[in-house]
Amino acid sequence: MLLYTVMTQDGLLSAEQRDFIAAERVRIHTTINGVPANFVHSIFLTYPRGHAYVVANRSPVASILGIIRAGRAPEQKTRLVRAL
Repeated sequence: MLLYTVMTQDGLLSAEQRDFIAAERVRIHTTINGVPANFVHSIFLTYPRGHAYVVANRSPVASILGIIRAGRAPEQKTRLVRAL
């Protein structure tokens, strides 16, 4: 199983954008790793506007955390990260 967690400022991504991102992750991961689509999990979390900072300035920070299980070849991990 692969778990992707995306964190963005509230209201940054629409439902359609989240749907597209999740579908693309499934396409990329199943193509590169050859696993069933139900192995790919995506969670979208949000935080309130004004609650993220870059240096000391408020900024709409976005992050993606992907957890890849041990045992994947470094080349395979590199292809996956570049595709994402």
